Amino acid sequence: MMTTVSATSASGGSPAMAAGMSASFAPTPARRFSALFWDTRLSGVCLVVGLLALWESSVQFGWVQSLNWPAFSAVMTALYRNMASGELETVIGSTLWVMARGYVLGCGLGIVVGFAIALSRPVRATVEPSVDILRTIPATAIIPPLIFIFGLGDSLKIFSIAFAIIFRSEEHT
Repeated sequence: MMTTVSATSASGGSPAMAAGMSASFAPTPARRFSALFWDTRLSGVCLVVGLLALWESSVQFGWVQSLNWPAFSAVMTALYRNMASGELETVIGSTLWVMARGYVLGCGLGIVVGFAIALSRPVRATVEPSVDILRTIPATAIIPPLIFIFGLGDSLKIFSIAFAIIFRSEEHT
């Protein structure tokens, strides 16, 4: 006759000890909360909420006194007011329109230059060195001279976006 012994009674303790763990490593409510907190997005949400509370309290308690550091509640009030009036949608729409025009211009020119370089050996010999030199210039370095040429209007923004895009689209054509 065969006798069976349960795992808990054989080890003389809890199921955790039967599984080979000592009693000190058994999951406790504090360890479960710690695992839930650090292994999920809850820690990130708490960090953002804490930083926003610190931002608000830094203004309310007078830790920071500056016109450039408004309270978080004032920022949210202005956001709601501008969304309700329709002003925010107008500004975002015009910004997206400028970005789209710069992107299309840069992609179009990049594709044309890329095809010309790929299909014609004389074009490649004359244009590719210039493109390689211009590619290394960061867009932020050319903005001061472009302000004198284009001013501060939409044409400067469109050219800057096109300049940033043209080399990527030329290279991948």
